[in-house]
Amino acid sequence: MYEEKPQNKFIAFILTFLSEYLVWIIIIGVLLAWYFFPELIENLGQVILFWAPVIILVCGLIIALTRNKIKTKKDEEKGITQYDVTITKIDLYWADLLIYLGTMLILVLPFFIKESGVGMVDLLQALVYFIGANWLKRIYYKKIPK
Repeated sequence: MYEEKPQNKFIAFILTFLSEYLVWIIIIGVLLAWYFFPELIENLGQVILFWAPVIILVCGLIIALTRNKIKTKKDEEKGITQYDVTITKIDLYWADLLIYLGTMLILVLPFFIKESGVGMVDLLQALVYFIGANWLKRIYYKKIPK
C-alpha cells in the first residue's frame, strides 16, 4: 500500500497554500498598505508600470504551465501518457520570425504612441522579450529528435 511520506505532505501543503491562500493574503496586504501607507502604493505603482511587460509574461507562463499540468493529470486518468508532436522546419522559421518581429514591434511602437520616441524602458522590454522568446524556443528545439 502507498504510504504518504512527510516530504509529499509538505509539498502538498505548499501547493495548496500557494493555489488557495496566497492570493487572499496578497490582496489583504495590498489593501492594508493602501489604507495605511498610500504613498507606498504610489511608488509601487510606478515600479509595476516599469516592470509590467515582464510581470505579464511571467503570469502568462504560470497560467500556461498550470493549465497544461491540469490537462496532463486528466489525460493520465484516461490512460494517455504519451503524445506525438510533429514539428516541421517551417514551424521553426515561424518561431524565428515571431521572435524578431515581436522585438522590432516593441521598438517601433513608441514612435507612433509616445512623443519622446524610444526610451530605456522600451529597450529593456525588447531585450526581455527577445531573451525570453529565444530561451523558450531553445528549450523546445532541444526536445526535437534530430
